[in-house]
Amino acid sequence: MKTILRPLSKYIDYLFTQKTKEQIRDELFLLVLSRTTSADTNIRAVEIKKVKALLKDNLGKEYTDAQIRVAAQSKRFEKEPLHRFVAKASKLISESDRVSLAFGMMDIMKSDDRVGALERKHFNRMIKALGLSPSSLMERAA
Repeated sequence: MKTILRPLSKYIDYLFTQKTKEQIRDELFLLVLSRTTSADTNIRAVEIKKVKALLKDNLGKEYTDAQIRVAAQSKRFEKEPLHRFVAKASKLISESDRVSLAFGMMDIMKSDDRVGALERKHFNRMIKALGLSPSSLMERAA
């Protein structure tokens, strides 16, 4: 098993070296925010609208509903779990971007007026993968 994982890990590292930090940041924002919409298994239009606004505000780029929905369902196509990708990629982006992602996830989860257990689990896993602590988020929220 280790022999299979080692080449895969090297390939993922290779991909990171071929992309700019800006490209990695953009992919990270798109994947994390889009996947947050599907954390509770039910993607709502209000969540898609919130993701589009957050991507525009943070990246200055516009994405279609379809692009966000495809990214939200990307779990079906991934070669490694999202939290592992996030843990690697987050080392290449600023702390400010990581905090923006955390608060963006909160906004998306609250946009349909309820936060379920699956969304909480997703949030906790992503916060850990982003290298953030709940207390650091509380400091910034105050």
